[in-house]
Amino acid sequence: MTRSMETLRRLFDELRGFSLELKRYRGQPELRDVAFDLTTADTFLAGVAATLLERAPVNEGHRRVAADVQLHGTSWRALDGVVTDLASHPELLAYARRLEQLRQACSAQLLDLRSMH
Repeated sequence: MTRSMETLRRLFDELRGFSLELKRYRGQPELRDVAFDLTTADTFLAGVAATLLERAPVNEGHRRVAADVQLHGTSWRALDGVVTDLASHPELLAYARRLEQLRQACSAQLLDLRSMH
Protein backbone atom coordinates (compact mmCIF):
# COMPACT_ATOMS: atom_id res chain seq x y z
CA MET A 1 0.00 0.00 0.00
CA THR A 2 1.42 3.38 -0.97
CA ARG A 3 1.92 6.16 1.54
CA SER A 4 -0.97 8.16 0.04
CA MET A 5 -3.24 5.11 0.33
CA GLU A 6 -2.18 4.61 3.95
CA THR A 7 -2.99 8.25 4.69
CA LEU A 8 -6.32 7.91 2.92
CA ARG A 9 -7.18 4.76 4.91
CA ARG A 10 -6.24 6.41 8.22
CA LEU A 11 -8.28 9.57 7.54
CA PHE A 12 -11.24 7.54 6.26
CA ASP A 13 -11.19 5.38 9.40
CA GLU A 14 -10.89 8.43 11.67
CA LEU A 15 -13.81 10.17 9.99
CA ARG A 16 -16.04 7.13 10.37
CA GLY A 17 -15.86 7.57 14.13
CA PHE A 18 -16.75 11.26 14.00
CA SER A 19 -20.30 12.60 14.02
CA LEU A 20 -22.25 15.77 14.63
CA GLU A 21 -25.25 16.17 16.86
CA LEU A 22 -27.50 17.81 14.28
CA LYS A 23 -30.23 18.51 16.85
CA ARG A 24 -27.75 20.80 18.59
CA TYR A 25 -28.23 23.28 15.74
CA ARG A 26 -32.02 23.33 15.84
CA GLY A 27 -33.21 26.94 15.99
CA GLN A 28 -30.00 28.18 14.35
CA PRO A 29 -30.86 27.99 10.64
CA GLU A 30 -27.48 29.10 9.32
CA LEU A 31 -25.55 26.63 11.47
CA ARG A 32 -28.08 23.88 10.86
CA ASP A 33 -27.57 24.37 7.12
CA VAL A 34 -23.79 24.20 7.54
CA ALA A 35 -24.10 21.05 9.68
CA PHE A 36 -26.25 19.38 7.03
CA ASP A 37 -23.87 20.54 4.32
CA LEU A 38 -20.93 19.03 6.23
CA THR A 39 -22.70 15.69 6.58
CA THR A 40 -23.52 15.77 2.86
CA ALA A 41 -19.88 16.50 2.01
CA ASP A 42 -18.90 13.65 4.35
CA THR A 43 -21.13 11.26 2.42
CA PHE A 44 -19.71 12.30 -0.95
CA LEU A 45 -16.09 12.20 0.24
CA ALA A 46 -16.59 8.86 1.97
CA GLY A 47 -17.88 7.48 -1.33
CA VAL A 48 -14.81 8.72 -3.19
CA ALA A 49 -12.47 7.41 -0.47
CA ALA A 50 -14.18 4.00 -0.41
CA THR A 51 -13.95 3.77 -4.20
CA LEU A 52 -10.24 4.57 -4.10
CA LEU A 53 -9.54 2.20 -1.21
CA GLU A 54 -11.38 -0.62 -3.00
CA ARG A 55 -9.38 0.19 -6.13
CA ALA A 56 -12.65 0.44 -8.03
CA PRO A 57 -12.88 2.54 -11.19
CA VAL A 58 -13.22 6.28 -10.58
CA ASN A 59 -15.31 8.61 -12.68
CA GLU A 60 -15.42 12.33 -13.34
CA GLY A 61 -17.85 12.81 -10.44
CA HIS A 62 -15.26 11.40 -8.05
CA ARG A 63 -12.68 13.78 -9.44
CA ARG A 64 -15.01 16.79 -9.08
CA VAL A 65 -15.80 15.98 -5.44
CA ALA A 66 -12.09 15.55 -4.61
CA ALA A 67 -11.20 18.83 -6.35
CA ASP A 68 -13.85 20.95 -4.64
CA VAL A 69 -12.16 22.84 -1.79
CA GLN A 70 -14.87 23.95 0.64
CA LEU A 71 -12.79 25.02 3.65
CA HIS A 72 -10.67 28.16 3.38
CA GLY A 73 -9.03 28.92 6.71
CA THR A 74 -12.01 28.87 9.06
CA SER A 75 -14.61 29.62 6.38
CA TRP A 76 -16.81 26.88 4.95
CA ARG A 77 -18.23 27.36 1.47
CA ALA A 78 -21.50 25.47 1.25
CA LEU A 79 -22.71 23.69 -1.85
CA ASP A 80 -25.01 26.65 -2.53
CA GLY A 81 -22.04 29.06 -2.35
CA VAL A 82 -22.87 30.58 1.05
CA VAL A 83 -19.73 31.14 3.12
CA THR A 84 -19.85 30.77 6.92
CA ASP A 85 -17.00 31.52 9.30
CA LEU A 86 -16.73 28.57 11.68
CA ALA A 87 -14.09 30.10 13.99
CA SER A 88 -16.58 30.44 16.85
CA HIS A 89 -18.07 26.96 16.28
CA PRO A 90 -15.28 24.49 17.19
CA GLU A 91 -17.30 21.31 16.62
CA LEU A 92 -18.24 22.35 13.09
CA LEU A 93 -14.73 23.61 12.34
CA ALA A 94 -13.14 20.36 13.55
CA TYR A 95 -15.50 18.38 11.32
CA ALA A 96 -14.80 20.66 8.34
CA ARG A 97 -11.05 20.27 8.88
CA ARG A 98 -11.34 16.48 8.96
CA LEU A 99 -13.33 16.59 5.74
CA GLU A 100 -10.74 18.85 4.11
CA GLN A 101 -7.96 16.45 5.12
CA LEU A 102 -9.88 13.54 3.60
CA ARG A 103 -10.57 15.58 0.45
CA GLN A 104 -6.86 16.36 0.10
CA ALA A 105 -5.97 12.69 0.57
CA CYS A 106 -8.51 11.67 -2.09
CA SER A 107 -7.14 14.31 -4.43
CA ALA A 108 -3.56 13.12 -3.87
CA GLN A 109 -4.56 9.52 -4.55
CA LEU A 110 -6.35 10.53 -7.74
CA LEU A 111 -3.18 12.34 -8.87
CA ASP A 112 -1.17 9.20 -8.11
CA LEU A 113 -3.57 7.16 -10.24
CA ARG A 114 -3.29 9.60 -13.13
CA SER A 115 0.49 9.48 -13.05
CA MET A 116 0.37 5.66 -13.30
CA HIS A 117 -1.62 5.74 -16.54
